[in-house]
Amino acid sequence: MKFLALWSLMLLLKLWLAWKLQLFGDEAFYAWESSKPAWAYSDLPGMTAWLIRLGVELGGYHPFAIRIAFMVIGALIPFLIIRVARNFSPDTQAWQAGVLACCLPLLLPMGFMALPEAPLCLAALLCFDAALRLLGKCRWQDCLQLALGLVIGATSHYRFIIILLAGIFGFILAGGWRHCRDPKLLFALVIGACAWLPLFLYNEQHDFAGWQFQFHERNPWQFSVRGVHQVPIQAIIVTPVLYAAMIWCLWRVFRAWRNGNKPMGMIAGVAALPLVLFAGLAFFVDQVRTSFHWPLQAYFPLLAALPFVISEKFPHASERMINWISITGLAGVAIAFSYFLMAAMPGMAGAFAGKKAYPDNFLGWNEISDETKSLIGNDEVLVADNFMLAAQLRVSFAEEREVYVLDHPLNVKHGRARQLKDWHVDYEALQTLKRDTPVFIVIEETNTKEWLRDQWRAKLCGQFNGLKFEKMVFGPGKGKSFSLFRARLGADSGKPCDTRVNSR
Repeated sequence: MKFLALWSLMLLLKLWLAWKLQLFGDEAFYAWESSKPAWAYSDLPGMTAWLIRLGVELGGYHPFAIRIAFMVIGALIPFLIIRVARNFSPDTQAWQAGVLACCLPLLLPMGFMALPEAPLCLAALLCFDAALRLLGKCRWQDCLQLALGLVIGATSHYRFIIILLAGIFGFILAGGWRHCRDPKLLFALVIGACAWLPLFLYNEQHDFAGWQFQFHERNPWQFSVRGVHQVPIQAIIVTPVLYAAMIWCLWRVFRAWRNGNKPMGMIAGVAALPLVLFAGLAFFVDQVRTSFHWPLQAYFPLLAALPFVISEKFPHASERMINWISITGLAGVAIAFSYFLMAAMPGMAGAFAGKKAYPDNFLGWNEISDETKSLIGNDEVLVADNFMLAAQLRVSFAEEREVYVLDHPLNVKHGRARQLKDWHVDYEALQTLKRDTPVFIVIEETNTKEWLRDQWRAKLCGQFNGLKFEKMVFGPGKGKSFSLFRARLGADSGKPCDTRVNSR
C-alpha cells in the first residue's frame, strides 16, 4: 500500500536524523527543564519537558533518547489524520489523506525534534476527531478522547488557545451546540479547563512572566508591512501545489456548509479561523523569531478532507490529481530533508560556513562540549554567556554539573531570563558564591554581533577577577566560534584585564 510504504520511509528518515543530529538549541533548553520537574515553566507548560524526561529515563542524554517520545507522536500523526478522514470519506480516500500527510514538509521536523509542536499536533487531532464524532452522538468514549486532547493541548503550549477557539467556532458552525448541555460533554470540558490550572498558577506566582513574554514582550503590536510575506511563505514551505489545493478545499468545504452540509462547518471553522487569524496577526506580531509553523494544525482537517472533495468534484481524475499533489509535496519534503542532512553531516555543513544556509543552531555543540570537558577543573564553576549554550553544556554533562548563565540579551529575547532566575543559575545567583571561586567561562562569539564582541568581552573584566583567555573553539567550517576563559569571582576595580582572543 502506498501509504504504508511512504510512512515507513518517512519514519526511517526521521529515525536517522534523530540519531545523527545534534540537539537544536531549544531542544537542549527543554532537556534542561526536564531535569527540574515542574508543572509549568516561564516559556511553556510542562508537557515538552515531561516527554523529554521520559526519553532521558529510557536512554540517557543522547539526542535520540531525548527525542524518542516526539518521534512516536510524529509517527502517529498520519494515522490520526486517516482516522479523522474516515468521519466523512470512504476508506480509500482516508488512506489518500494519510499519504498527503506524509507529503507535508512541515511534519518532517515536527515528527522527530523534541519541540512542543508535536504534542500540540497530537492534541489538535484528538480534539478535532472527537468533536466530529460528537456531532452525531454524544458518547463517553468520544468525550474522554476530547478530554485527553484538551489536557495534552493545555499542557503543551499557549498557542493551544487559538486551536480551542477554532474548535469552538467549528463546533458551533456544525450545529454541535445542541450537545452542550450533555453531562458527558460538560465533564470533558471541565477536565480540559482544569488542565490550564498549572499554567495559571505558575504565572500568578511569577508576575505573569509567561503571559508577558508570549503575548507582549515578543510581539511589538505595531503594524509592519513585512506581514504581507506570511501567506507566500506558507505557500512555499507547504509547497505551492499542496497549499493551493488545501485553500481550494477550504473554499469547497465552506460552500458545502452553506448548502446545508452541517458537518463541513467543523472543517471550515477549525481550518479557516487559524489561517485567517495568523495571516492578520502577521502584520502586528513577532517578526524576529521563527513563526512559520504556527498555522500547522489548521492544515490537518484540510488534508483529511482534500481527497473527498477532489473525488466529488473530479471523480474520474481524482487519483491522478492526488498523485500529482503528493509528488510536489514530496519534493518539498526532500528539500527539507536536505537541509537537515546538511546539519547532520558536519563536513557538508562546513561548506556553507558564513552563509545564511549554515544550520548553526544544530552545530558546534559537540566541539565546545568536548573541549570544555577536557579543560575544566573539578573545582571550577562552569559559566556560559547565554541560555542556549548553557543548556547544551548541561546536557553534555548529563546533569553532573550546574551551569551558570551571564546576563546576555539572548536570554531576554527568547523569554528564558525569568526561568534562569527561578533556578538560581543567573548572574545574580553566581555573585552569591564565595569570592575568588575559580570559574571556567564559555563565550559563544557568534551569538553576539561582531561589532559588539569586544565590548561584550570587556564587560567580563567588570564581573570577574584575573580573566585569562584559554582557547578558541570552532564548529564545522569555522561557521561558529567559542572562546574559553578562566577567572575568579569578584572583580578588582582598576585592575588591568586582557580579553584579546586568538585562534591558536
